[in-house]
Amino acid sequence: MNLFVNAAAKEPGYLYAMIWDDDYVETLEKVHMLGCTRYGFPGYMKDKEAFVADTEQHVKDGLVVKADTLEELAEKLNLPADKLKEAVANNNQAVIDHQDKEFGKEAYRITPIKKKPYYGCILGGRILCTFDGLRINTKMEVLDENHDPIPGLYAAGNDAGGFFWGSYNDRVPGLAASYAHVWLGNLLLD
Repeated sequence: MNLFVNAAAKEPGYLYAMIWDDDYVETLEKVHMLGCTRYGFPGYMKDKEAFVADTEQHVKDGLVVKADTLEELAEKLNLPADKLKEAVANNNQAVIDHQDKEFGKEAYRITPIKKKPYYGCILGGRILCTFDGLRINTKMEVLDENHDPIPGLYAAGNDAGGFFWGSYNDRVPGLAASYAHVWLGNLLLD
C-alpha cells in the first residue's frame, strides 16, 4: 500500500486510479495481504462473499465503476483511454516479466488485468495518520511554536513526533499501535 500512496502523494490533489478486473476475489486469495487488507478482517474483508457484496454496493453507490471495456472504464472515470490502456498493458507485461520496473512492486503482488468486467475508482488523500504529528518533548507534552510545553496537553502514537514523516510501512501491521503503546508506557512510567 505504501508504494501507491507515496506515489499518489506526488500527484495533483493526491488522486490516483485503482483498476482491477473480474478475477479480483481469486487474486486476493493468492496475494499475501496483511493487516486490514486481509481476508478475515472484520467488516468488509471478513470473507469473500462480504467483499463481493461490498464492491457491488459501491458500484450501485457510484463510488466504483464497472465496464466491459477499458475504453468504457476510462470514460466513466474521466481518464484518457490511451493512457489507461497503456498502464494496463504495462501492468500485464510486468506480470509476464515477473518484475515491476515502474514501481518496484513484489512480483507475487503483480496481477493481470484482463478479464471483463473491469472495475475502477478514483482514490485520494493520505493514509491513517498525520505522518508528521505534533512536536512533543520526552515527557510527551505537546510543544507550541516556541517549543515550550502546552500545559496539560499530551500526544502519543501517530499524532506525536514525526515517526511516520514520509511513509507508513504497511508491511508491518500494528506498527502504529506498537508505537503508541511504547509512548503510553513511557508516560505511565514517568
